[in-house]
Amino acid sequence: MIKVLWPEYIGIKDIAAALVFDYPDEQLPTLEDEEKWVEWAQIICNVGVFARAGVPPPFRVTEGRKEHTFASWQEWFKALYSVMSSEFDTPKNIII
Repeated sequence: MIKVLWPEYIGIKDIAAALVFDYPDEQLPTLEDEEKWVEWAQIICNVGVFARAGVPPPFRVTEGRKEHTFASWQEWFKALYSVMSSEFDTPKNIII
């Protein structure tokens, strides 16, 4: 079952707190400053289940410059939601 909220009608700090709460085994950092959501999101993309699922990073570095890959935190969270819902909806082969 997916544990990621859809980012409509909710603030960034609230949705980030829900993510931290819903994935306690990942030991995610708390988002303290809304202005630093990109750096926080980059950390999330490189942690455990999110890294394995292929959650896209909020920025990439090209020729030494940081380029944002999403226009807003809502767009990034929608991508995270999409990836994580696909991750949990896809049947896995179980080897017994």
